Amino acid sequence: MYKRQTQALKLLDDLTAKKAEASKLATARPPGWQESQAALNEKANALEQQLARRVSSLNEKNILASATWQDVQKSLRADEAAVEYVRFQFHNGKA
Repeated sequence: MYKRQTQALKLLDDLTAKKAEASKLATARPPGWQESQAALNEKANALEQQLARRVSSLNEKNILASATWQDVQKSLRADEAAVEYVRFQFHNGKA
């Protein structure tokens, strides 16, 4: 099972890298960026499909995906806290 988790994490890292690269292309817009971005998106989609196949339990995935912050809050003890990090590239339309 550990090997499957390691492989899934590698796929997730690859997927994150492809999406970040596509985002940078969209921001920089070098010549031919749209074709390059389309190719990156295709690779990202393929990685997403591989990752989805590796998920051991679709039901568990659905439960986790449908969890709300209230569900997380209810599961915490009085001396615990949950922190969610969100990262995105800001683009002001100029640079």
